[in-house]
Amino acid sequence: MIIHTIVPEYLIFQEQPELLNNLKVLNLNGVEMEVDIRNDGSLQLIRLLSTNPQDYLKYSPGQVLPPIGSL
Repeated sequence: MIIHTIVPEYLIFQEQPELLNNLKVLNLNGVEMEVDIRNDGSLQLIRLLSTNPQDYLKYSPGQVLPPIGSL
């Protein structure tokens, strides 16, 4: 089966809905991004929601960002 969509696969195939509880959309330094808040307070970048190519040179999915208070 092939699905052509812009919707992330974890929303279509909700195999582990408890993993979605820590996902938040944040605007850091003017860049809209979806992050997973980890147990130690740090943020793991899930995806960028920006259309600016320069943002993709600064951030990449999987990147771990420091906690918001220390930015």
